[in-house]
Amino acid sequence: MDVTSVNPSWAWSAGAGISTAQDMARYVEALVGGELLPPEIQRQRLASVVPIDPGNPQSAAYGLALARFGSLYGHTGELPGFNSFMGHDPDKKITVVTWTSLAPAPDGRGPAVELAKAVIGELYG
Repeated sequence: MDVTSVNPSWAWSAGAGISTAQDMARYVEALVGGELLPPEIQRQRLASVVPIDPGNPQSAAYGLALARFGSLYGHTGELPGFNSFMGHDPDKKITVVTWTSLAPAPDGRGPAVELAKAVIGELYG
């Protein structure tokens, strides 16, 4: 699908930013590290993250606009023609940022997330 002329501002804040990999890394490190919120609200935010599969505590988890993928906290993003992942491990000080100019696969898997899984597997394997 050619989205060259699509203006992503229709997605409001989701499409209004133009970022580099460094920008995204800095943002996710601040998001996870507590630089964006007061300490009590940050504690509540981190505590809100619960596994998507209650029977599997190691499954991906989601809370107040924050996800956990293994040891990394962060978020994914998607608009037509764009797909991204950013995650930060506060204990090991590892940050992973991936993005693609591709739409999700027919089965719904996001290409940036799949790339991130491969990178994370190598880092933590």
